[in-house]
Amino acid sequence: MMTGLITAVGLSFHNFPEGIAVYLASLKGLRFGVPLAIAISLHNLPEGVAVALPIYGATSDKWQAVKFAFISGLFEPLGVICSSFFLKPLLTETLVQNMLASVAGIMTFLSLYELLPLSIKHCKRKKATFSVFLGMFVTAAVLGLLKHYENQYQDL
Repeated sequence: MMTGLITAVGLSFHNFPEGIAVYLASLKGLRFGVPLAIAISLHNLPEGVAVALPIYGATSDKWQAVKFAFISGLFEPLGVICSSFFLKPLLTETLVQNMLASVAGIMTFLSLYELLPLSIKHCKRKKATFSVFLGMFVTAAVLGLLKHYENQYQDL
């Protein structure tokens, strides 16, 4: 249960600045905001599973699992609402980048401190370690491709 709760808290902190990012991208135009919102929505699916599975495994209660996954997901629209009403005059591009970098550090710590030992326990060390590095490689490859195509389309 503790792993699910820690993951829920970490993802809540992760989702809040994502909401801010969607809000800021939307201020630049729907051309930026809508694709970012779709991309973030798609990656929120495995995040919900990451929260729900440990809670369901500990409690065998589907509603508890769904409730915590849903609550952690609500921090993203909360980020949008807070940005639009309260934070708009304070938000700078540097502040948002620093917030996102901090959240990335928190999520990396949670992954290595909580989730990796748990996966080693259930899947054996080699498989778990390979999966972590495969995930890092895929993420780096996707970011590289996005940067490549972003540079190509800036000229248009």
